[in-house]
Amino acid sequence: MVDFFFILGDIMLKEFREYKIYVFVGHFGSGKTETAVNFALKLRDFEKKINIVDMDIVNPFFRTVDFRPDLEDSGINVIASRYAGTNIESPALPREILTALNEDGSRTILDVGGDDIGARVLAGYREHILGFPNRIYCVVNIRRPETNTPEKIIKVISQIEESSGIRVTALVNNTNLADETQVEDVVEGQQMLNKVSIQKGIPIAFICADEKIIDVLPGAMRQSSLTHKVRNTLPWK
Repeated sequence: MVDFFFILGDIMLKEFREYKIYVFVGHFGSGKTETAVNFALKLRDFEKKINIVDMDIVNPFFRTVDFRPDLEDSGINVIASRYAGTNIESPALPREILTALNEDGSRTILDVGGDDIGARVLAGYREHILGFPNRIYCVVNIRRPETNTPEKIIKVISQIEESSGIRVTALVNNTNLADETQVEDVVEGQQMLNKVSIQKGIPIAFICADEKIIDVLPGAMRQSSLTHKVRNTLPWK
């Protein structure tokens, strides 16, 4: 099991305590899967029974199931298509999703495929998601060309909302350049998302970064940060 260290202020505690269903969406390459996985591992401190659902029918390379050992070692139930993580294309989603969304005494995290195409699968579960206290996170990395301006970010959010029929309720700053990330990148990402937040009326829920970055962030940002302790290994490295 991985040793996790998180810096939690009152803002982050609210995120972990107040909702039953957590949905992570974002443009392709935003890092939403790593964010969802690390969030699930921390959520385990607040809830005994957690489900994480791999709903990504878009990207065959970076999937929740890639983190199955870390998740299952922490007692988290991983729900995914039997073909997830293989080279077999199958858009079918497992029936267990509805059970996870509606069962008592658990929390469920949905890792949804990139941009509006992946978000379409949420439409079929809309009533089940909105029937419980929920948080819909849009994960943003401003170092991706498709989300490097406030206007582009707002466009992505609008496309996701239109495709899913579900409103984004929180933003997540996951600005990074992989191993080349500097604290300035994360700060710039926060500044840009502040503009989006004001224009759209959507709060920034938290920041994601490696511990070495979080340690040198300004204090207010540090207190609403989630440390990435589990990272995906790129297949070409």
